Amino acid sequence: MSLLESSPSSAQPLERDGRVMAIDILRGLAILWVISFLLSVDMAHSTVGTDQLYVALRDRIAEGNALGALTAFVEVVLGTGYYGVVLFMVLSGLSLTMHAYGRGEARLLSGYRARIWKILPVYWSGIAFLAATFTIIALLQVWLDGGTFGQQWHNVRIAASYPITWNVEPVDALWSATVFAWIFRGSDVTALMGSTWFVALLIQYYLVFPFALRLLNRIGPWRFMLAAIVFTAVCRGLMIRFGPEFLSPDRQVSLVLAGAPFRLSEFA
Repeated sequence: MSLLESSPSSAQPLERDGRVMAIDILRGLAILWVISFLLSVDMAHSTVGTDQLYVALRDRIAEGNALGALTAFVEVVLGTGYYGVVLFMVLSGLSLTMHAYGRGEARLLSGYRARIWKILPVYWSGIAFLAATFTIIALLQVWLDGGTFGQQWHNVRIAASYPITWNVEPVDALWSATVFAWIFRGSDVTALMGSTWFVALLIQYYLVFPFALRLLNRIGPWRFMLAAIVFTAVCRGLMIRFGPEFLSPDRQVSLVLAGAPFRLSEFA
């Protein structure tokens, strides 16, 4: 018997307003995994390659160093936290599909409006919060150390390792607020957007979902999964083949990182 065919009494503990609480909890854990990764990067002042972390874990186990192995294992978990984004997107696709099968998919425009407007105000608030934080820190540095606001604005740093505002100018607020435009930008991601880059990816998935659901119902789950994997592989192959000829390295990275065609398989 499938989950959707379970009795109401057995499913009730997992449901809240039509949502599966277990999936929401797992998505929360995925977000915490990402946050832990970002904090560990900030504390270490660098992004250590995961290969080194696995080698360290292997060596500590071979040495019989239990405490060292435990520490190395924690470092592996923290150092691979970027997989939390992938896990979050997988769970989001699952949640949307179960919700659509259980309660029906909303009309196209009303569904878009409901989902997107749950995200955008929070996203824009995050940008405003970051900008306000940078401003307050710069003002405090003017008060404590002197100099002009502009000078201190460019001295705001994260983890004392590099200036967080290395590319933040007034125009960067516009790039960030558009949600999508930064993907096609010719320079690095603006710090005002920071780790909320995945919002652009999530909204793209929301835009694709109604059509993907229709395709899923038409061709079935196995063909749907295969089609998504092939489509993603072809898009990445085209980027590898033609990307260097037409796009800067930064733009290639941004497109593959946050462009739905290059990551569709994880959501599908």
